[in-house]
Amino acid sequence: MRIIIFLLCLANLSFAQRDTLLIESIPELEIKALRINTPSSDAPMMVHTPYRSYNGPANILAVRSFSQMLSVQEYLQSSPGLFTLNANNYAQDLRISIRGFGARASFGIRGIKLLVDGIPETSPDGQGQLDNTDPMNIQNIEIINGPVSSLYGNASGGVLSINTVPRMLTPFIESRINLGSFNFQQYQLKTGLRFDKSSIFLSLNQTSTDGYRDQSEFQTSNLNAHIIHQEEKLKYHFILNYTDSPIANDPGSINLEDLLDDRTQARQQNIDFKTGEAIDQFKIAFKMDAKLNPAEEIKAYAFITTRNFEGILPFEFGGIVDLNRTYYGSGIAFKKKKSLPKGINQLQIGTEVNIQNDERNRFRNLLGTQGDQTLGQDEMFQNYAVYAIDHFKFRKLFIQFGIRFDINRIQNKDDFLSNGDDSGNINWNSLNPNIGLSYRLNNETMVYSNFRTAFETPSLSELSNNPLGQGFNLNLNPQKSTNYEVGLKYKKRFKFHFDVALFYINTIKEFVPFELEDMPGQTFFRNAGSSQRTGIEISTMSQLGHGWRLQTAYTYSDFKYKHYSLDNESFDGNQLPGIPKSYAYIGLIKTQGKGLNMLLDTKFIGPLFTSDNNEIQDSGYILTNLQASYIMHLKKFTCSPFFGIKNLADSKYNDNIRINASGNRFYEAGPGINFYGGFNLKYSIYKK
Repeated sequence: MRIIIFLLCLANLSFAQRDTLLIESIPELEIKALRINTPSSDAPMMVHTPYRSYNGPANILAVRSFSQMLSVQEYLQSSPGLFTLNANNYAQDLRISIRGFGARASFGIRGIKLLVDGIPETSPDGQGQLDNTDPMNIQNIEIINGPVSSLYGNASGGVLSINTVPRMLTPFIESRINLGSFNFQQYQLKTGLRFDKSSIFLSLNQTSTDGYRDQSEFQTSNLNAHIIHQEEKLKYHFILNYTDSPIANDPGSINLEDLLDDRTQARQQNIDFKTGEAIDQFKIAFKMDAKLNPAEEIKAYAFITTRNFEGILPFEFGGIVDLNRTYYGSGIAFKKKKSLPKGINQLQIGTEVNIQNDERNRFRNLLGTQGDQTLGQDEMFQNYAVYAIDHFKFRKLFIQFGIRFDINRIQNKDDFLSNGDDSGNINWNSLNPNIGLSYRLNNETMVYSNFRTAFETPSLSELSNNPLGQGFNLNLNPQKSTNYEVGLKYKKRFKFHFDVALFYINTIKEFVPFELEDMPGQTFFRNAGSSQRTGIEISTMSQLGHGWRLQTAYTYSDFKYKHYSLDNESFDGNQLPGIPKSYAYIGLIKTQGKGLNMLLDTKFIGPLFTSDNNEIQDSGYILTNLQASYIMHLKKFTCSPFFGIKNLADSKYNDNIRINASGNRFYEAGPGINFYGGFNLKYSIYKK
């Protein structure tokens, strides 16, 4: 509570400062992730756009000028209700949770719908990755806190929508070199070209690092291409993405004794079995927007993604995974806008089809060498959905309604029959509504409330990790959640913003990760009876003048098991592990088109529990970063040297907690003070 009072006092002090800059009246930021573009102040829920600007172009571009760009995490620090771990284990991927959804992920991102340029990055079974998204290309991010399965279906405990398409005012060529601690190296080259009605954007990125801990090396290369053609009433957008990551080693988690002995060491079993992963992923997508008339519009998309994954895990039986995934889908929506005597109504109806095919093979891991096959199966997850969204605005009242019906068909065809046939089928269907109301008390203040639902099926990898043997784990069932929320949004012109949300979420059959003593290092899942989440989220942004801003965020998360018993032990009333009860952010940022740009920020992370029994608690910590760039314009060239110091106070902290790990191996140490720096050069090509 002292942290929240401190942050609010800072916000009030900054608001009291006189802004000497001329603030122009510009259109309010609209949230596209709600499917129908909605002004952020009207949206009857907590939505956040990190490092947004209130008096000009999105200053996330200036933030990008001095950030390391090793992980998407760097954009998400200031977001209330969103918590990240595991930014430094590149084999396990960044773990993102929104209101606790996603905290259980053993790898990848679970429970949160990921969208990149409007294309689903989360597969139908709810598994998502951002390892194919180049952080240097991110233009803006929209975050919706809490369940929204009425919009996006499975695994929509929150939404992370990323746009990578630049707003290109003139053709350009740009290059960037970035070097840092732990042999970090990053090189990027990109270009944008404009023609009469078309534009092309290409980027290449190569990143590598030895990592802070032993056996944490990482290499990746990324290619992105966008072709956009704009007619008067028709817009086409073609997207191509290719990612090759041949090395992402996994140092594993260690116990407290080993952590205190040497924070940089890897788990010996991970070294012996040579754990890590390699992936290559290819995606092509096509989008079309067609305006039939001023009041009617059709939007459509189609895509196909192939992902080849080779994983080496720290155990023998089934410890080498060969997974070939094909994921494709399409969607079409019709939107109609109708003016009313004293209001406006916008209706959108749509349908989506998404299909995922996984060819999964497992082999014995003979200390890093592939042995005999132990599993072979073809898995399919088919999703068919229809939805309707209606936005009604009448004077000071805004009403949002949505409903979606999802048909989910899961199939497992056993191709490894020497130990019997474990084929099977599952059908999980779900109907999800939502309703939200917001009311504008005056030009500066809006209050809102909403009711939303979400459902989440086990992913195919979670189903196939069966502690009882081969085939799918049929004891694992979908979890369902209901969200109740009230909030207030205050905006004083473009000088001060204040958002606060209070929510209660009830979840039944909460997913819980665990390990078995005789199979350490292999993560399984089970259902708890139910849980309840009660929380407060606060966000402020204050203009200080001369390009300076103060941004703060605070989150209080009282997340508990309501009913959960295991082996005659009751966990009722215990806190959900992996999520701190309290965390906060404060950032002083200066962004402008030229000269000094910088960010000095601090995260306050409270203690969190490492397991369901709440017997061991990981200590809280404070992380401070300093980052800066200096932008110079020299005729057609824009030059910007930059540098950063991370963990300025050299805090000792754990970057990841592996929940319910056997042998109390919960800890993955985060790096101490570290540095990076580089140079960005951009050449603008003007037409004669």
